[in-house]
Amino acid sequence: MENTYYLEDKKIVGIVESEKKTPLGGTICEVTYEDGATDVITEAKLKAVQTPEKSTATDARNALVKELGQKIYAVMCEYGLKFSEIDPVLNEVVRLSNDNQNHALDILWGNEAYDRGLLDVNEVLLSKYDPTKQQEVGSEPSADESKADGGTVDTEDTK
Repeated sequence: MENTYYLEDKKIVGIVESEKKTPLGGTICEVTYEDGATDVITEAKLKAVQTPEKSTATDARNALVKELGQKIYAVMCEYGLKFSEIDPVLNEVVRLSNDNQNHALDILWGNEAYDRGLLDVNEVLLSKYDPTKQQEVGSEPSADESKADGGTVDTEDTK
């Protein structure tokens, strides 16, 4: 009998290992759910957050934070960090994460953040929608509060 696992409230029906690897050589997987949706997730994260019963996003995040926190603490112990070194090390992790995210966004956008304008943003937003379904915001209330007034939105947006 095969075990059933969930990622939050989604039943996992298939896991396929990718040829791609994480920076430390970990496996990256494509997870398929019962509804046909898929996610790309590392094997380490999958093992940390999958459960035999449905759970919530908060439960999954808490499990990940607990496991990763323990591993980061163990690595800091391996390096014999002093208490005065903990904050600078964690600050460097945050700086590297932010710098790499910004660099990736620059690559995706094709220019650096300070070179982007509202027309660039509008073009990206418009690319998500079928042009035949666009209308100006304000002509009809939007159910999605994340949309700012003054732009073009898709009234049939299903995310």
